[in-house]
Amino acid sequence: MRLHHLLTQGAWRIPLALIGFDVVFVHSTKPAPSDPLRLTASINESDLRLREGERKKFARSTGGTNDITSKTLSADEVIGEINNSNYGFIPIAVGPFGEMGSIFRRFWDGSDPLPLPNFDSNRPEAERAARRSILVDTPWDILGKADARWKSERGDSLFDGSYLTSLPSIWAKQQ
Repeated sequence: MRLHHLLTQGAWRIPLALIGFDVVFVHSTKPAPSDPLRLTASINESDLRLREGERKKFARSTGGTNDITSKTLSADEVIGEINNSNYGFIPIAVGPFGEMGSIFRRFWDGSDPLPLPNFDSNRPEAERAARRSILVDTPWDILGKADARWKSERGDSLFDGSYLTSLPSIWAKQQ
């Protein structure tokens, strides 16, 4: 997502030049529990599994070689290039039932993210990127902000012209 810095007065301004997203699917091999206490534990376990998927995107296992420059970077140097370019990086961890990781939920609807996981000491750039993903410089609650802007500019007009989608957030969640 490229961010335009010459926007109107009401636009959302942030210091990042670009935000990148990377999707990871987190699988579960356990059947859904039927008892409510086990269900709560399963939800917490799912959140932790999603957080681990997010951690693995920041602390990716392999680097790479640029085909044009022939420069080879370690996995942490790749994330360092993202950080040093003033880019944001938001992993989108998706669970087996469509649930999303807490970092993307913060971006999407303003939910509080889980505490960040621990990173190995040889992955300082991964930890730096993870911290940046939940700082105030990175957009959060984009759907709430879109709803507020819609209401401010359009009042009670229906988004997308349908009574089924009165706000941008409802339209986005139905897609």
